[in-house]
Amino acid sequence: IHSYQTDLDEMTDKAQALSRISGDTRVTGQASQLTTRYQTFSLNVKELLRKWEQYAIDHQLYEDQVTNCKEWQKDFNDRLASCTAVEGDKFTLQNKLSKSQELMACRDDGYAKLQQVIDQAHLVLPNTSAPGKERINEELSALRQQWDELTSRLNTGKTQLELATSQWTLYEESCAQLSKWLTETENSVKQEAGQQASLPEKRTQLEKVKVLTLNVNSHQPSFTALIERAETLSQTTQDPRMATDASQCLSRYQALTDNVQDSSRQLEAQVNDHQGFQDACQNARDWINGAQDKLVSCVDVR
Repeated sequence: IHSYQTDLDEMTDKAQALSRISGDTRVTGQASQLTTRYQTFSLNVKELLRKWEQYAIDHQLYEDQVTNCKEWQKDFNDRLASCTAVEGDKFTLQNKLSKSQELMACRDDGYAKLQQVIDQAHLVLPNTSAPGKERINEELSALRQQWDELTSRLNTGKTQLELATSQWTLYEESCAQLSKWLTETENSVKQEAGQQASLPEKRTQLEKVKVLTLNVNSHQPSFTALIERAETLSQTTQDPRMATDASQCLSRYQALTDNVQDSSRQLEAQVNDHQGFQDACQNARDWINGAQDKLVSCVDVR
């Protein structure tokens, strides 16, 4: 269009020259009309060019934002994959939970990038052909779906990690409490293992052991719960060590149960034997006293 400006100027000059020679002003009028049409057409083309340049800029910005959003989602997905699996010991789970909390903190960045793509798409769509609109809508749908999946996985994984970490803490606290109780009770049983001299002392010792026996038996549900918690947590975290530790703790409890029951039976037998001995002694004394009384009566008769 610009290349025709020279031809238009030459035509205008010729029209003016012809008008001066012939005195006919129609020539200059026609030239003026052509010039006006050319200028209007040139302005329209410039405006159209400006619009399409802006359309291209807007579309390029949309493409850049889509790429940026996809890269962010890919990076987020990679980081998410490394911290949502509920496997490992307590330290590993706590580390994963910390990473998932970091991901929760940066979710807003990803949402902002997605929203930028959506806003830019709304700007681009009115100036895009039907096939282009379909492609853009498919891209937006895919980005939204990926975002929803990522946030869902993050929320689910974080909840599972919190639950597993809490279960780990409960297990460790329970295991520590029961281990402490085992040590204290084992020492108490050892203290009552010594022999006593008198029957009252033996009876007192037996009563103490019976109390210990009741105490030991009352802890059976606690050890059962510990084993169940350890098995569940071991299956969840794929860490067999806690099941092993719980089994060792249960073995100590079973040994303690057998020990305190044996001590109770032995002490009860000792008390019965001692009581029998005392009863026999009393019977002997009674017989001797009776025999002495009879002997005295026989002496008196004589």
